[in-house]
Amino acid sequence: MKKLLLLVVLLAMALTSLGVTAQDEPYTIGLVLKSFANPFWLMAKTAAEAEAERLGVEVIVLGITEEGDFAGQVAHIEDLVTRGVDLIAVVPAEASALVPAVEAAIAAGIPVIQLDSPMESDQTISFIGSDNTEGGRMAADFIAEQLGGEGSVGVIRGRLGNPVELERYTGFTEGIAAYPGIELVAEGVANWEADQGYTVMEDMLTAHPEIQAVFAEADRMVLGAAQAAAAAGRDDIVFVGLDGIVEALQAVMDGTIAADVAQRPDLMGAYAVQYGVEYLETGEIEPVINTPMTLAVTDNVAPLINAWAALGFGEAVEEETYTIGLVLKSFANPFWLMAKTAAEAEAERLGIEVIVLGITEEGDFAGQVAHIEDLVTRGVDLIAVVPAEASALVPAVEAAVAAGVPVINLDSPLESDQTISFIGSDNTEGGRMAAEFIAEQLGGQGPVGVIRGRLGNPVELERYTGFTEGIAAYPGIELVAEGVANWEADQGYTVMEDMLTAHPEIQAVFAEADRMVLGAAQAAAAAGRDDIVFVGLDGIVEALRAVDDATIAADVAQRPDLMGAYAVQYGLEYLRTGQIDPVIHTPMTLAVSDNVAPLIEAWVELGF
Repeated sequence: MKKLLLLVVLLAMALTSLGVTAQDEPYTIGLVLKSFANPFWLMAKTAAEAEAERLGVEVIVLGITEEGDFAGQVAHIEDLVTRGVDLIAVVPAEASALVPAVEAAIAAGIPVIQLDSPMESDQTISFIGSDNTEGGRMAADFIAEQLGGEGSVGVIRGRLGNPVELERYTGFTEGIAAYPGIELVAEGVANWEADQGYTVMEDMLTAHPEIQAVFAEADRMVLGAAQAAAAAGRDDIVFVGLDGIVEALQAVMDGTIAADVAQRPDLMGAYAVQYGVEYLETGEIEPVINTPMTLAVTDNVAPLINAWAALGFGEAVEEETYTIGLVLKSFANPFWLMAKTAAEAEAERLGIEVIVLGITEEGDFAGQVAHIEDLVTRGVDLIAVVPAEASALVPAVEAAVAAGVPVINLDSPLESDQTISFIGSDNTEGGRMAAEFIAEQLGGQGPVGVIRGRLGNPVELERYTGFTEGIAAYPGIELVAEGVANWEADQGYTVMEDMLTAHPEIQAVFAEADRMVLGAAQAAAAAGRDDIVFVGLDGIVEALRAVDDATIAADVAQRPDLMGAYAVQYGLEYLRTGQIDPVIHTPMTLAVSDNVAPLIEAWVELGF
């Protein structure tokens, strides 16, 4: 298993820490957090360092002595600029005081990401943090469910004028407004403090003894409020907090409060590194990236408590173990062997069991049906499947769902609306990447062709759409030829022969899969045409070697490692929280001569 972990780290370094433009040294990212005396930021630090190791980059994580020490943060930012980091991410201790230092870093060519709370600058590239409005709404929905849609509730507010307070309050009040039978009868301000939460709750109980539930906008306030209710002999009130500090999670575990909307400091740290690297490679990042929150209740709070215990805060508790089943295609295809390797490594990292099954031939959907039925019989908690055929697996998948086993769809779409998520490449974007590369190589002018896969296949249509839409953005480029090669190398050869006969002026060709581009390149070579720009899409080792020896110009490489790892990672997240995004895209890398060597090395380590 150590070898598997090594291979996944190597692949991550190969595909993630290198962009289209090669660089001699790995990226260095600087993180400026708040005080590590606060376990919230210690967890963010730990996760950032782990993610940097996984991606093969360097991270420098700096903290301050006190939460409000913005002068210390300014000094850290200036120091990171002097040290020549590639990117800085900062959790501002104060919204305006850091702006001059941040904007000086940007002026020096160092992009900056805001973490956790907003800064008064429009020059940063992204904000990464919790969606506090959604957190308030989650609390409202939980309370409404617990009260059966009827009852009297109160809210304990943080420091008025603080943007985070306003977001949490807005989410909660808008959420409650959706339930006509619930009345918001009481509000009080406790300025994020436990002792003030106690006092506010005393006042609420006096003025509104009928109150049935209270949302406090931060954990310290909810703990104080729950203590006041206990002193008054009121153990019937539904209390909900928001933050995810270990004391509140333990209060959920022992029944002192009903739930806590737990933020994810680990993901704030990890995302700062992950999306920072992605920006450095591509120049692209979403302006807002929300870290998910977990509604912690008695059924799922144990792993959250244990994450804190691992850092030395609180005692570990016994938690439920999970088993995830993966049904892939043939392991004779190195693409799926890499997905298997990564899934097993991720399961070991997360401390769960994974059962990975393959089939003898790529189209053996009957074998996949048998695997799904077997996994249901073995009592797995969740199944992720790469369908060999879009419709043939539907009865088995929906039978699994009916048996209480949630199913994730991997790589290519299933014709079912009962799966919980799709995880795979954005094939439309892959086609667009190919189009933009070709346009750049041709200087925005010239005749091009496309070799299509199996018509009617949803993946084929997405790749074709992305490519044709991408080409349409360049008026000087004309799509003069199309041919269908059904994913096969020999048919790619024949289609290319026909294109050269009908359109000898052709200057570039995109083939929607690697086997087809390899066949097409062979046909061009046989015709003495070494001037054509060929681009494939998949990332199989033969195509990467063809990039390396200049047989083809580029290959849009998918990430089978992330398909496997994400199936385990997000599957476990769903089992613990009941939440998962309906679509999770795995990134792709444009492999060219400058960055292809480590991609090939990753395959060689697997024996290919």
